[in-house]
Amino acid sequence: WGLLEGVHIGLPPVLNFGSEALRRRVGLNVLRGEKTICLCITEPWAGSDVANIRCVAKRSADGTKYVVSGEKKWITNGIWAD
Repeated sequence: WGLLEGVHIGLPPVLNFGSEALRRRVGLNVLRGEKTICLCITEPWAGSDVANIRCVAKRSADGTKYVVSGEKKWITNGIWAD
């Protein structure tokens, strides 16, 4: 069950809110069983309460990537995720 939990809770945000390119790159590989995905919500201060998370992702100055700051723990499927 542990390997499937990442798919159950990690893939829907990608499929529902990701760009077409992201859905194709990540979604298809996960659904084919070629890649494993995880979900990273839990924080030391907020637990799994997404309304109180502090971690943020901001686009870099050159706009080519996101810089993530904050702390996470207990990442569902994190040990196996690609």
